[in-house]
Amino acid sequence: MEGECWYGWSMYVPEDYKDTVNISGTSRSLTAAQFHQSPTFNPAWMFRKEFGGRMHLVNFSKLGNENPGVLNRYKKENFRRRWHDFVVHAYWATSEDGLLRVWVNDQRRVDYSGNTRTEGNDYTYQKFGT
Repeated sequence: MEGECWYGWSMYVPEDYKDTVNISGTSRSLTAAQFHQSPTFNPAWMFRKEFGGRMHLVNFSKLGNENPGVLNRYKKENFRRRWHDFVVHAYWATSEDGLLRVWVNDQRRVDYSGNTRTEGNDYTYQKFGT
C-alpha cells in the first residue's frame, strides 16, 4: 500500500509451541509477519520472535535504524496458550514523514518516525511468516 494504512491481526500460540531453533538449525527466530516493499520485494519491517527470547520489530539497517522498539517483554510462560493482538498504523514514505506505531495486546509498543520504505520502492505490502 501507499501512504497511510492500518493493519490488524491476531496470532494464537499453542501450548506445544517449541521455542527452540528450527528443525534445520538455520534460524534462531520465528518470523511472525513482515512488511515487504515492491518492486524490490525486500522486507522493510519484520515481527520476529527470538527463540527463547522476546518478540521484536526489526527495522532493517538500510532504513537507518536497527531496532526501533521491543514489542513484547513476555516471559516464556506468558507467550504460550494465548492470543496476541497486533494493530499497526503506518504511513509508508521514503522521507522523514513516515511513521510506524504498533500496539500489542492494547499496549503501544513502538512509536517510530522516519523513513518507513527505501528509495526505489513504490508500495509496501504485508506478508505473514517467512
